[in-house]
Amino acid sequence: SFPTRRSSDLCVPIGTADTEAPKGFEAIYESMVLVVNGVQTPIAQGLDIACGKSPVWVAGHSLGAALGAYLTVFLAINGCNVIARLFACPNPGDPAFAEVFDAAVKDCQVVNWERDVVPHLPPWPFVPLRGVVHMQLADVSNPPSDWLDFACNHHAGCYAKMLDPSVATETWSCIPVNPASLTAVGV
Repeated sequence: SFPTRRSSDLCVPIGTADTEAPKGFEAIYESMVLVVNGVQTPIAQGLDIACGKSPVWVAGHSLGAALGAYLTVFLAINGCNVIARLFACPNPGDPAFAEVFDAAVKDCQVVNWERDVVPHLPPWPFVPLRGVVHMQLADVSNPPSDWLDFACNHHAGCYAKMLDPSVATETWSCIPVNPASLTAVGV
């Protein structure tokens, strides 16, 4: 089983709801800071202060999507106008977390590719956020050429190409030989 911690131990204040999140995700989230004029502040509090009521866009892929979910719910609960776009999002919390997220966050889209295993992890008691769009092979006009490759099914570049075929102009390989080629797709 996956280790868990109560939300009261998290940096994410989510009201009085009794929620759980995977301990590893939460530990990474707690380590994130915003540095302004040499002063470190936990990322959520720092953005809340820096942005005030200005719109904040949160985007993430994979672990970044789970961390983005925590940041998004914190900002939304604190009155920030937050917009989230999450891709290949693992299960960020238990059903109570999903309920709190759904109630607090008004503009969030989660896109998961049906052949990607990451959005199914970690298993129960953790669940996906509500309203996930599951891309299916039949819905993708430009599937990656090596979509049967396990790694390709999770790669951010493959998600980008499936969502916008103009991202890659030549035959895309989800496992690039030259890591510098990732800059061509904005990863």
